[in-house]
Amino acid sequence: MNAFHQRAELLYREAIVSVSSPGEYFGSAEYENLRRQAAAAFARLEVPLEVFFDVIAGRTDGSRLAHPGIGAALSFPSRFLRETSLKALPRPVQEALDNLMHQNFFFGLVSHFSLNTFPTRSEVEKVDIASLLKEWFPSSLIANELMREYSKAANDLPLRIFEWYFERDAKPVLQGPLHFGFWRVAKARSFLRNLYFAGARLGMQFDLATRGADV
Repeated sequence: MNAFHQRAELLYREAIVSVSSPGEYFGSAEYENLRRQAAAAFARLEVPLEVFFDVIAGRTDGSRLAHPGIGAALSFPSRFLRETSLKALPRPVQEALDNLMHQNFFFGLVSHFSLNTFPTRSEVEKVDIASLLKEWFPSSLIANELMREYSKAANDLPLRIFEWYFERDAKPVLQGPLHFGFWRVAKARSFLRNLYFAGARLGMQFDLATRGADV
C-alpha cells in the first residue's frame, strides 16, 4: 500500500466516524475486501496519475493526456497564486501544496472505492490505464457538477466527507503557508471539492473499465 493510499484510507475511516455511525463495519470482511480491491486499483493508477498532478502543479499542460487546451484551468498556481508553476514557490510551500493536491484527490478516489461495491472491480488487469486517463481527464474539469447526483444518491455522504476533510486538513494549509483570506479560501474550496470529485469520478470510470464499458 503506497503512502498516499494509506493516508487516504485512514482519512476516510476518520471521516466516516465523524459524520456517521459505522459501528463495527471497519472490522468486517466486506470492508477488508474493498480495501484489497482499492489497493490493486491504486497500484495500477499511482504512477500514471503523476502526469495529472504535474498539470495541477503547473509543471506541464494537458498535452500528455491528449488535451493540451485545458491544462490552465486545472493549474492551482495559475488560478490562485499568479504563478505558472509551484516551482516558483519556496520549497516548503511547494511540498505542502503538492501533498494537499495529491491527498485531496486520492481521498476522493478512496471514498468511491470504500463507499461503493462493483462486481468486476477485482479484474484490474482489464483496464487500459492510458485510455482510461485520456477519457477521464476532460471530466476532471467539471467533476463537481458531473458527480452531484452521485453524491445525492448516497445521502450526500461523499460531499459531507469532503467538507469534513477541508475544514480539518485543507483549510489550515490555505490559511497558513499561503495566507489566503476569506474569499480565496472560498474559491480554493470549490477547486478542491472539484478535485475530490474528480478522484471519485476516476474510481467510477475505473470500475466500468473493468468490464469494458464506457461511462
